[in-house]
Amino acid sequence: MVWVLYQDHYIYSLIFFQDKPIENLIREGIKASDLNDDKIGRVMDKLYKYGLTKIFLIIALEVVKKFGIETKYSHLDSSSLHLHGEYNNCLNNEEKEGENPINITQGYSRDHRPDLKQCILDLIVSSDGDIPLFLRGASGNESDKAVFAHILVSYSKQINFDSIMVADSA
Repeated sequence: MVWVLYQDHYIYSLIFFQDKPIENLIREGIKASDLNDDKIGRVMDKLYKYGLTKIFLIIALEVVKKFGIETKYSHLDSSSLHLHGEYNNCLNNEEKEGENPINITQGYSRDHRPDLKQCILDLIVSSDGDIPLFLRGASGNESDKAVFAHILVSYSKQINFDSIMVADSA
């Protein structure tokens, strides 16, 4: 999940790992030279199949517990990330039929770039230092109004603490 913080780096590029503390990120005994693009690709496929939102929440809940993060209030918002290039729909492949990838497409552009395709990032953070608690990627044309209630209900079922949720009116 640390890769989210490195917006200007390609996470599938091995260059990304050259100056990172690999033993801290993966496990002891692993060096950057042990990694290759095939292995990174297989790991990314497994993470996707398990569910990135689920993995992120599991890690976030452990952080909340370990560091005593205050969760009395939580804040939900979304951001659009515009993208350059061609993005074709990959759902024509039979083996991917059961998967539900996000759709890189035109949508309401918060950064005033309606000419570019985009995706959406939904994020819930704590009021105690804006610690990310929940992260979800979404299609570029998704409306906050259509999903915020669902996100809040789903999130509240998965956490083991009470939290007053703050969000815009969408």
